Amino acid sequence: MNSATSIRQLFTSFYNKKIAFRQWLNPFYKNRDFISLQNWMISCQAPHKLTKSAEFPAKIDPEWGDNSQGAAHDDQYWYFTNRHNLFKIPLTTKITSKTKKSNNAGIPSRLYQNGKGYDHMGDIDIYQNKVFVPLEGKRPPKIAVHDCQTLKCLYDYDIKNDDQHGFPWCAIDPKTKRLFTSNFDFDSKEGLFVYQLETKGKEITGVHFLDRFPLFDSNFQNFKLKRIQGGCFSPNGNLYLLSDSRDGDAGLLGFDMYTGRQFVYKKIIKRTNYIPFPGGAIFEGDELEGITYCNLTPDQNPIASTPGINGKLHVTMVDKDLFTDNFYFKHFDASDSNKSNFI
Repeated sequence: MNSATSIRQLFTSFYNKKIAFRQWLNPFYKNRDFISLQNWMISCQAPHKLTKSAEFPAKIDPEWGDNSQGAAHDDQYWYFTNRHNLFKIPLTTKITSKTKKSNNAGIPSRLYQNGKGYDHMGDIDIYQNKVFVPLEGKRPPKIAVHDCQTLKCLYDYDIKNDDQHGFPWCAIDPKTKRLFTSNFDFDSKEGLFVYQLETKGKEITGVHFLDRFPLFDSNFQNFKLKRIQGGCFSPNGNLYLLSDSRDGDAGLLGFDMYTGRQFVYKKIIKRTNYIPFPGGAIFEGDELEGITYCNLTPDQNPIASTPGINGKLHVTMVDKDLFTDNFYFKHFDASDSNKSNFI
């Protein structure tokens, strides 16, 4: 046994026995369950940078493109939301202005209440063959759970947390099976909101607030983010947030979820314009909306052949004009794997 192996084994033994020491290494230990030395070291491996790999489709005007909101996927379909509808499109489809939705589900009428109730779907996620859809418009916000195959709304639950003022996105951590979200404008001192999914077999029987999860910038300092439109987890458990800030800082931010530290930022250039109008200026420009992590990198066993699309992080954007919205799908590559370099 060489000296390096010996030191590693001694450190592993000490680390596994001393809870206080584990909590010092990982101050949010309670939100990530048991953390082995190996998993903690893996959490330190993250992309140095994100690179734009494609933009397809771009500037299309499909029937479902207006007020685009969220994005997710499974092994067969893209799932999208606009303001009032959840729908899906096969991964193998070449998406154009003429592409039709495979299925469609609106906000249930008992919740929508002719526009006087819940009237806004956010950025979505998929877990246990179900689509989790954030709903806003009334207090408290709700999480609607839809069947992936039929898109039928199976049940919905209140998000009971007085500090959560909106529900723009949700993402389920593959490591803890917990649901993470935030307010639209984010203060890292406030942290992410963490919810426990109550289950019985494969059914979701409830959702309850569990804790907050602080985030930090790359120097472990507090920070603020404007207009968080979406979030998603990678298979390794890294969290990516999508900020639609209108002050020039819009983009993708990646966080290691053992320490909460930001490890990457990718600025996304977008158009921001305001049209003078009596009573106040009207925004006309680009809005970043939804994000999902789907490995479509050609040399890394992509889950499907997706015409015009590659990379791992996929972002929806709408170009909001006065009369119509144009839809964009932006794609980014990230070396988010166990073979990444330490940073």
